[in-house]
Amino acid sequence: MQRTLLFVALAAAAATASAANLPAILSGSDWAAINQPPARLMRALRGDHNLDCRLERYAGGSTLDCVARQPLHVLGLGVEEFYLLHNANGERMLKLVSPAGVDAVRQAVQAHFPQASLVATGAMQWKADLGAKHELQVSQRNDLAGELAYVHWAPLAASARKAGASMDTGVLEGMIRARGHDPLRVCAVNAETGPSRCVAVPVGSNHYRIAGLHAGSYFAIGYGSHGNWHPAHAHQWSNCKPTPSNDCTNGILKALRVNPGEVVHAGLNHAFTQLPAALSQALIGA
Repeated sequence: MQRTLLFVALAAAAATASAANLPAILSGSDWAAINQPPARLMRALRGDHNLDCRLERYAGGSTLDCVARQPLHVLGLGVEEFYLLHNANGERMLKLVSPAGVDAVRQAVQAHFPQASLVATGAMQWKADLGAKHELQVSQRNDLAGELAYVHWAPLAASARKAGASMDTGVLEGMIRARGHDPLRVCAVNAETGPSRCVAVPVGSNHYRIAGLHAGSYFAIGYGSHGNWHPAHAHQWSNCKPTPSNDCTNGILKALRVNPGEVVHAGLNHAFTQLPAALSQALIGA
């Protein structure tokens, strides 16, 4: 009981410290705070009546989006918004938005981070490597506001690395519940651009794993050697009657979002005897 109370007290103290240290966090002098989950920082900021914050959770991570009713003064800049993002690929980013513009943001970086050497990485975009997987990013938003991001790259989860995920690519894997008796290729077909990545699944295996997928939405579809049988990840449908093979020609394929550093599990739970023309075996390729 005493240990539990001590843990609660320490957690509360940490949350209070995060709220009290918000200026230090936003100025980049407390990089450790960037690694705390967005949900924890949101809890710590609930007592700040100058902030309107919203937490969004998604498959590849979470984001805390905060808008200041009165501008915050950070590094000599007026800051009206800030975001804390955690992504599955290990990216931890705290981004500040200032209406002063990108030139003012660059000047603030040069004044407060003399060790940072900003290098152009694109149109109105710069980056400075601070070492130890820390970097600063400066950019111009579409509304001409200036953005400053503190970025820390945390180690990728061991389970994701083992499955084949990386900082740049994700993995799609799962069980093949509707399995026939002929050799099979399972493909992750990009639902937006069409290109696919496929793996061969030998007879007798009921599991597939497709690594090396860049960020996007994918259909998971199997292609049998005879061309008329396709186990796939799909919605359940009211217009299909259950059968021993779960066969349905009028079903709806379900696209899955895959993000870098993420392992998405998707069972091939239904078998199709027909697919949309754009997903035919001939177009997917060998």
